[in-house]
Amino acid sequence: MVGPDRLGGQLVWVALGLAGLTSIAGIAAGRDLLTMVEMGIALAVAAVPEGLPIVATIALARGMWRVARPNALILPWLFGQVAAKTRLLA
Repeated sequence: MVGPDRLGGQLVWVALGLAGLTSIAGIAAGRDLLTMVEMGIALAVAAVPEGLPIVATIALARGMWRVARPNALILPWLFGQVAAKTRLLA
C-alpha cells in the first residue's frame, strides 16, 4: 500500500500537472497568456491544501481497517465516555 507521505506527494504532482494542463489549454484556446498563468498558479495553490484532508482520511481509514480485523479488541463504550466529557466540539 502507498504510505500517506507518498500519497500526499503524488497528489501534489497531480494537482500541479492539472493546473499546468489547464493553463496550456487556455493558451491554446487563445486566452491571454498572463491570465492563464495566473489561473494556473491560483489552481495549484488552491488544490494542494485540498489534498491534505484526503491523505488524512485515507490514513485514518487504513488504521480503522487494521483495528476492525478479526480478533481485534474494540471498546465501544470508550467513544461515548470521551464524548460525554467533551464540552465543545470545534
